[in-house]
Amino acid sequence: MKQKLLFLVVAILFSGVAVAQTASEIKQKEMAELKEHGPTVEVPQAEPGSTRAVGDDCTTPIVVSVPAALPYNDLNQTNCGRGNTYSATCLGSYDNGEDIIYRLDVTTDVVVDITMDPKITTYTGILIADDCPDVGACIDFGTAGYSGGPTTLYGVSLTAGNSYYIMVDTWPAPNCIPDFDLTIVDAVPLPPGSTCADPHVLTDGDLPFSQTAMTTCGFGDDYDNNDACASSYMRGDDFVFEYTPASDVTIDISLANTNTYVGLFVTDGCPDVGTCVGAATSSSGNPSVTGVSLTGGTTYYIIVSTWPSPQCTDFDIVISAQACPAPSDQAEANITLTSADLSWTENGGATSWNIEYGPSGFTQGSGTLVVAYSNPFTLGGLSSSTNFDWYISADCGGGARGAPPLFSPWTGPSTFTTVCTPNTTFPWTEDFEGSFLPACWTKIVPPENDITQSSSQDHTTGSGFSARFSSFSGYNAPDYNQYLFSPAMTIEEANRILSFWYKKFNNSDELLEWGISTTTNPNDFVWTPVSLTTDWQQMVVNLKPWVGQTVYIGFHYYGDYLFYVYLDDVQLSATPPVPVSNWAIVIGVLLISAFIVVRFRKRRLA
Repeated sequence: MKQKLLFLVVAILFSGVAVAQTASEIKQKEMAELKEHGPTVEVPQAEPGSTRAVGDDCTTPIVVSVPAALPYNDLNQTNCGRGNTYSATCLGSYDNGEDIIYRLDVTTDVVVDITMDPKITTYTGILIADDCPDVGACIDFGTAGYSGGPTTLYGVSLTAGNSYYIMVDTWPAPNCIPDFDLTIVDAVPLPPGSTCADPHVLTDGDLPFSQTAMTTCGFGDDYDNNDACASSYMRGDDFVFEYTPASDVTIDISLANTNTYVGLFVTDGCPDVGTCVGAATSSSGNPSVTGVSLTGGTTYYIIVSTWPSPQCTDFDIVISAQACPAPSDQAEANITLTSADLSWTENGGATSWNIEYGPSGFTQGSGTLVVAYSNPFTLGGLSSSTNFDWYISADCGGGARGAPPLFSPWTGPSTFTTVCTPNTTFPWTEDFEGSFLPACWTKIVPPENDITQSSSQDHTTGSGFSARFSSFSGYNAPDYNQYLFSPAMTIEEANRILSFWYKKFNNSDELLEWGISTTTNPNDFVWTPVSLTTDWQQMVVNLKPWVGQTVYIGFHYYGDYLFYVYLDDVQLSATPPVPVSNWAIVIGVLLISAFIVVRFRKRRLA
């Protein structure tokens, strides 16, 4: 009997140590290439050698004398069967198929356009370098994705007395190009628009500016994702406009009839030295920006570019000045049970504004209208514990005598939540099992990422949910800071122990901090970091200094395009809660104690 009891106790103890494995959340970062491609097939390397066919490698290239042979046409050529000799070039993934090599021997300085037409073969690339592609410096390159269209290297400058190498290749699959044409011709002089040093200049008199059948093709890739706006959509050929407004102005810019993967950017100063003031990108094409505020006397650059492939795009463009610019940068502060201070940036000369507000999700036109004569403006008479949306429009006056009032477009919505009545019911627990966000919780998140409910990571065994912080969706986001705030709590002496559980998804270097404040302004918190691991851990804090005060419990997360951090079972109670995983140990201890007591009594009776 004794052995059976001991075996039972040991079994119970070991059961408390077991940790259930939850389903992992696996999500890879964005691929550098977003287009459908099919499986990559490795083509065997081929060693250079004199016994190979002409064009197979740099030792036996196809030689072209320039400019004597111009215009040069190599029609119905192929790189199939030539082997993958070079696979570490500026073409990146596009140099892993079979190669064909041309050498240009230049006798006179010349500027050329080089076109490779793969005749519907997809995922092809072409480069020109100042030496064999595996050792030379890349002068220019171009790729074509699933379109299978021709690729042109425009305005390539070649210097007399030098030799240059052209390589045609693919991103396998396909392994090679069965039939392509290569042409080299004297370059056609380009109009202004290639760089900030030679831009297409606009003046106030040109607005509204409207131009069709423009192109970035041939204007060169002079700016990239390391410059202002930090976007991969600036890695293709760029077309550059310059505009210096005489006075402050707000402009709208729209593109039409573009290719896919197009970017539109506005910079204060040239992109390589300036700052980004407006940007829009679209994988389907035709991006636009609205309400870009420009300062009089400052020189700005408007750039149209692509995320190659395609290397370039045609486009139509319209640039217009807003007669009555819309306000921007809506914000809320000093939110109470029944009021909030609303603020915005005025981009014109308006001194009065129309504000429409209502419960979150309301249809514009059905909300409540008020006129604001100050900025910021206190909006009162609100219901507590309610989410509100609000829109704003500037009143720019009536213009000429007898003309109707001139109002800006509406800006918004921006959303805020009025304060909940402080919680005084304890013990209090939030396990994030219900709707998300839970009632009276609030968050501050940047537009590119969010705090959401996780259905696969949970501390409370069997219930299934937790709060999840994530910067993962915010590629190239300017801000990765996220804040989560509890409802207001009036701390009492009998229930002043705060506890919460937390973990991170993997070993990425992410940050989670907690803090307490009488407001939900992140700057009013004293933040304390926790030590994150991939296992659930508990933090327990005595809130005695806050007894009698109404406070918010806050959590601050930061992850620079990393993964996830989870939060669960936030509690205010009289004593620290016993972890679920420890209950088996507690029960085991009680059983052992009971067993000892029984044995002791039996001995006394004996």
